[in-house]
Amino acid sequence: MSQIPLQEVQQSLEQEVVLNTIEIIEGVNLRSSLVQEQQQLETESEPPVLVDVHAPEPCISYTAPTSTPEAHPTQAVSVAPTGGEQQQRRRRNRRVRITQEEARRALVETSQLQAETEARNSRNITEFVQVLHRIQDVLERIERRLLRNIYVVHRIN
Repeated sequence: MSQIPLQEVQQSLEQEVVLNTIEIIEGVNLRSSLVQEQQQLETESEPPVLVDVHAPEPCISYTAPTSTPEAHPTQAVSVAPTGGEQQQRRRRNRRVRITQEEARRALVETSQLQAETEARNSRNITEFVQVLHRIQDVLERIERRLLRNIYVVHRIN
């Protein structure tokens, strides 16, 4: 049986540990970038919506971003259009009008979605912690194997 120099065994095992660590770090980085991307998609939203509680018929009016920087960040869409745009604006307003009951339902649905998202995030964090524990276990096993191999090689020499 040929003897392998202790230094060669140590270098080989150290390279294996480094490669395993790099794979683990890449996996963690990939997962964290996916989580960030998901959070970014969840935070992107539609333009703000205003509720007009004093209107004769309770409704929500859509607010559109302005094109001029010196104006307010949002301006409400005009309810009383003039000229040939009237018919087009009526169609658009019909699509935008929402009753208070629909607004309440949307609020409840949003709250439910937020609760589901928080639960999902909590599960993701729990899974991530479990993965970290598994990584720690693997690293401990590699360390024990390294120490055992060093001991065996040292005994042989």
